[in-house]
Amino acid sequence: TLICLVSEHPSRLPATIRSRCQTLDLPLPAEDDALAWLSPRVSVGEPLTLLRLARGAPLRALELADEERLSLREGLFAGFMEVSRGRLDPVAEAAAWNKLEPEILLDWLSGWVGDLLRLGVSPTREGLCNPDKAAELAALAEDLDPGRGHRFLQRVWAVGAEDLSNLNRLLLCESLLIEWTGVMQRSTRS
Repeated sequence: TLICLVSEHPSRLPATIRSRCQTLDLPLPAEDDALAWLSPRVSVGEPLTLLRLARGAPLRALELADEERLSLREGLFAGFMEVSRGRLDPVAEAAAWNKLEPEILLDWLSGWVGDLLRLGVSPTREGLCNPDKAAELAALAEDLDPGRGHRFLQRVWAVGAEDLSNLNRLLLCESLLIEWTGVMQRSTRS
């Protein structure tokens, strides 16, 4: 008998399970190959953007090609930008963010902040997770202090590494947006 255990995060498995398994890592395909496979299968969204949002995983990119989800991403991104500029109350925006599963929200948020940090260092737009938002993020990147941005990104990653099943989603959204507002306010004062 052969049992295949598939895990996106094998480090989260108990050591007793991992020690009895033979590991077989499956790398992501090259971006050109993934785009060639994905493009004819996608009717909603731009294939490159979907692939980058999925961090290079073509099957996940295909799942993201959902009109409702992409529309929600547009709205949340607009809210993120308004909160970043101090034009929108973070607690009010948190209610909109609360509609989304925390894993996806944290993934999108880390992508936006990561792209801000990339654009703050280099104006080239290679390797962005959100190539469709590059112009808006580039304008905001000028106001972001890299140290504060990195600390916030580490916080987002730390939250994503925790068990999110018993999480108060609204409280998470509020705390992240309030903290992000503080990051941007201090960055613009520096």
